Amino acid sequence: MRLGALLEAGLAEAQRAGRIRADVTTDDLLLAIGMLALLLGEFPASERTETAGRMWKLLRHGIEP
Repeated sequence: MRLGALLEAGLAEAQRAGRIRADVTTDDLLLAIGMLALLLGEFPASERTETAGRMWKLLRHGIEP
């Protein structure tokens, strides 16, 4: 199963439950994941866990209602 299809199913469920804004699309999530993955690769391995946590926190603030 492709990542987009997996995200689409999870996104629909999260939107129905009110955990993610209704205007967020699967393409938005794919774009965000791609940007985070690309940027995270620029950090030293020793900083990636902390940085990933900070990135996820910022992303959540952008997609939660």
